[in-house]
Amino acid sequence: MNQEIDFVICNPANNMAILVMNEFPANQHARIAAQMMVYGHLYAEQVGFVESPTLPGCTAKLRMAGGEFCGNACLALAACLADQSSIRSGENMELALECSSAELPVHCLVEKLDRDYRCEADMPVPKRVERVILSRAACLLMASSDTG
Repeated sequence: MNQEIDFVICNPANNMAILVMNEFPANQHARIAAQMMVYGHLYAEQVGFVESPTLPGCTAKLRMAGGEFCGNACLALAACLADQSSIRSGENMELALECSSAELPVHCLVEKLDRDYRCEADMPVPKRVERVILSRAACLLMASSDTG
């Protein structure tokens, strides 16, 4: 079954992110993201799904395919929303985003430059930090699986 997907590829901080702009059921996100991130296809680091917000005062909801919080995807979405609103060079736009794994809205400030955008976002405090020690063999295995 073919699905039409409306998406934007962004490159915040040299970290390719795909933003899927049309809504899909959450149980399809992982499958869609996996297909989009394949090296021979679109090749991106992460995929975020843009949805209608459920929190008051938020412009949009960003749900990452893995349910994680992604600051770069937040910045990319803020820039896309500013672009859609047609702000002019030198103008600023403030907005709030509802984001996966963030308990509170993420407040963003977007400034339109000549051809690009400068974005800032409040980052949520991590819920936990874990220390993981990997063996050399595990690191080599992960590195070889990343290359195809």
